[in-house]
Amino acid sequence: MDTIDKAQLIEEFHRAEALARITTAHTPTTGAEHCRVCGDTIPEARRLLVPGTDLCVECKAEQED
Repeated sequence: MDTIDKAQLIEEFHRAEALARITTAHTPTTGAEHCRVCGDTIPEARRLLVPGTDLCVECKAEQED
């Protein structure tokens, strides 16, 4: 394996690593599908807008009061 082959392997590694970071960063994360307090289904729109949410709107409102 010569220097050019090694350079190509390194470049391929770095490209794959960068693509993996970009893909992970742009993958929407969603929260729990069911509220941890009342058990109701949390709509997908809320899970996408509030990543990591585990409360439905009603329970979150009660928690904030």
